[in-house]
Amino acid sequence: MRFVTVYSHNRIDRYDPATRTTTTFAEVPAPPMGLAFDAAGVLWTTGGTLRKGRDIWRVERSGAVQRWCELPDAIFMNGCTMHPNG
Repeated sequence: MRFVTVYSHNRIDRYDPATRTTTTFAEVPAPPMGLAFDAAGVLWTTGGTLRKGRDIWRVERSGAVQRWCELPDAIFMNGCTMHPNG
Protein backbone atom coordinates (compact mmCIF):
# COMPACT_ATOMS: atom_id res chain seq x y z
CA MET A 1 0.00 0.00 0.00
CA ARG A 2 1.04 3.56 -0.67
CA PHE A 3 -0.43 6.59 1.05
CA VAL A 4 -0.56 10.01 -0.61
CA THR A 5 -1.90 13.39 0.38
CA VAL A 6 -4.53 15.04 -1.79
CA TYR A 7 -4.03 18.67 -0.82
CA SER A 8 -6.85 19.99 -3.02
CA HIS A 9 -9.46 17.74 -1.36
CA ASN A 10 -8.30 17.62 2.30
CA ARG A 11 -7.75 13.89 2.28
CA ILE A 12 -5.28 11.03 2.35
CA ASP A 13 -5.67 8.36 -0.30
CA ARG A 14 -4.47 4.76 -0.24
CA TYR A 15 -3.07 3.28 -3.45
CA ASP A 16 -2.79 -0.48 -3.92
CA PRO A 17 -0.11 -1.21 -6.55
CA ALA A 18 -1.29 -4.82 -6.93
CA THR A 19 -4.77 -3.81 -8.07
CA ARG A 20 -3.90 -0.28 -9.23
CA THR A 21 -6.84 1.10 -7.28
CA THR A 22 -7.02 4.23 -5.19
CA THR A 23 -9.42 4.71 -2.29
CA THR A 24 -9.94 7.46 0.24
CA PHE A 25 -8.26 6.50 3.52
CA ALA A 26 -9.02 9.59 5.64
CA GLU A 27 -10.50 13.06 5.35
CA VAL A 28 -8.78 15.77 7.37
CA PRO A 29 -10.00 19.27 8.34
CA ALA A 30 -7.37 21.10 6.27
CA PRO A 31 -5.02 20.25 3.40
CA PRO A 32 -2.62 17.46 4.44
CA MET A 33 1.06 17.57 3.52
CA GLY A 34 3.59 15.35 5.25
CA LEU A 35 2.99 11.72 6.21
CA ALA A 36 4.84 9.40 8.58
CA PHE A 37 4.00 6.08 10.24
CA ASP A 38 5.06 5.36 13.81
CA ALA A 39 6.27 1.97 15.07
CA ALA A 40 2.70 0.95 15.96
CA GLY A 41 1.45 1.61 12.42
CA VAL A 42 -0.38 4.83 13.26
CA LEU A 43 -0.22 7.44 10.50
CA TRP A 44 0.71 11.02 11.41
CA THR A 45 0.16 13.93 9.07
CA THR A 46 0.94 17.62 9.07
CA GLY A 47 -1.22 20.10 7.29
CA GLY A 48 -2.87 23.42 6.88
CA THR A 49 -2.56 26.32 4.52
CA LEU A 50 0.12 28.93 4.23
CA ARG A 51 0.06 30.98 7.48
CA LYS A 52 -3.25 29.50 8.62
CA GLY A 53 -4.43 26.31 10.33
CA ARG A 54 -1.17 24.44 10.95
CA ASP A 55 -1.91 21.17 12.72
CA ILE A 56 -0.67 17.65 13.29
CA TRP A 57 -3.25 14.87 13.11
CA ARG A 58 -3.13 11.26 14.24
CA VAL A 59 -4.85 8.91 11.79
CA GLU A 60 -5.78 5.47 13.09
CA ARG A 61 -5.69 2.34 10.92
CA SER A 62 -9.46 2.69 10.59
CA GLY A 63 -9.00 6.14 9.03
CA ALA A 64 -10.34 7.95 12.09
CA VAL A 65 -8.67 11.37 12.41
CA GLN A 66 -7.82 13.07 15.69
CA ARG A 67 -6.18 16.46 16.02
CA TRP A 68 -3.02 15.97 18.04
CA CYS A 69 -1.75 19.55 18.27
CA GLU A 70 -1.65 22.97 16.64
CA LEU A 71 1.63 24.69 15.69
CA PRO A 72 0.63 28.37 15.46
CA ASP A 73 4.19 29.57 14.79
CA ALA A 74 4.69 27.30 11.78
CA ILE A 75 4.42 29.08 8.45
CA PHE A 76 4.30 26.14 6.02
CA MET A 77 4.68 22.49 7.04
CA ASN A 78 5.73 20.44 4.05
CA GLY A 79 6.92 17.24 5.64
CA CYS A 80 6.67 14.84 8.55
CA THR A 81 9.00 12.33 10.19
CA MET A 82 9.04 10.37 13.41
CA HIS A 83 11.53 11.19 16.14
CA PRO A 84 13.85 8.23 16.91
CA ASN A 85 12.39 8.09 20.43
CA GLY A 86 8.86 7.84 19.07
